[in-house]
Amino acid sequence: MKPRACWLVAAALLAVQPARANGRYPLSNQLVVAPKDPSHIAVRATFGLVLSVDKGKSWRWVCEAAAQFVNGEDPPIEVTADNSLVVASSQAFTVSPDFGCNWALPESEQLIVDADVDRGAPQRIVSSASLFDAGKYGFALRQSLDNGVTWQPLGVAAEGFVQTLAIAPSQPKRIYVSTTSLSDGTPSVLRTDDEGASWHPFVLPAKDAPVPYIAAIDPLNADRVYVRAPAAQGGDVLLVTENAGADWKQVLKAKVTLAGFALSPDCAQL
Repeated sequence: MKPRACWLVAAALLAVQPARANGRYPLSNQLVVAPKDPSHIAVRATFGLVLSVDKGKSWRWVCEAAAQFVNGEDPPIEVTADNSLVVASSQAFTVSPDFGCNWALPESEQLIVDADVDRGAPQRIVSSASLFDAGKYGFALRQSLDNGVTWQPLGVAAEGFVQTLAIAPSQPKRIYVSTTSLSDGTPSVLRTDDEGASWHPFVLPAKDAPVPYIAAIDPLNADRVYVRAPAAQGGDVLLVTENAGADWKQVLKAKVTLAGFALSPDCAQL
């Protein structure tokens, strides 16, 4: 998932008729605006994707099967510089060059877990692939510089069961990845400053929150990163680092799920 994305208000979905039941309550849970053309809006919902090309005046529905993700899953979505739509699901990593009409499978036998678009150069996408070798889980990065048409390996593999990935907006060579240790449940964040050529791992202090999600990276300060994690006893915790992962502090312990996260334009409020 992509918790750093904004969330669509319920009223926007009223324009979508009809919404057929598929066993889940109809909710929207991620909204992405195209980086070069804000008239294009993509919404992930519990019944597929809902897309607009006219700033939300009208909407069309793309079912889960068309985008090749399974019913009941909420895969991360991204939009690139040419309005290509990217979906990273457990079933397939798909790219739609025409914003939802046709879908292609980039050549990769790896399981792509997450992807992020470089906000400064939105034709660039970096994705994380889950690996399993010699009885251990790891991950590797892949990169596309042409809106998802072609992909190349990026950097070297690292250890950990990958959860989320995010590119630092102010330092695009810096990438953060959150992981879980499947042996003892330890949550960690790894940082690379050289596009995956080397990695720096940091263990998170929330031992009872084994599944960490990168909520946001401060767009003005690449050292400030927010991580959301569901706690084992219920609710969520929110952690922040001010020094690129070396130290973490808990800034919020919520009794409920933190379903969305956003920073104010000046990054002073969250």
